[in-house]
Amino acid sequence: MFEATIEVHGLRKRFGPTVALDGMTFTVQPGHRHLEEFAPMTAGLAIQATTGLRSLPISPWAGLGVLAGWAAAALLAGGIMLRLRDA
Repeated sequence: MFEATIEVHGLRKRFGPTVALDGMTFTVQPGHRHLEEFAPMTAGLAIQATTGLRSLPISPWAGLGVLAGWAAAALLAGGIMLRLRDA
C-alpha cells in the first residue's frame, strides 16, 4: 500500500445558517498525474517554463490551450449567471 498525497477527515463547511458539507472524508492517492494536465495552475506554470520542459506534466503550447479553455469556461459561466440573475 502507498501513502496518500492528501487526506481529509470530517470536513465541514457552512455559509451562514446553511451547511454545505458535513463530515466529508476523502483521500487523493499519488499517481494521478493525468489530473495535473487539466489544472489551470499547472497549465499556467507550463506556459512560463523555459527549461526542463521534458519534466513538465504538459507542454507549454498545450498549457496555453488548457488555460484558454478554463478562461472560456469561466466567461461562459459568468455570462450564464449574468443572464439568469440580471433582470
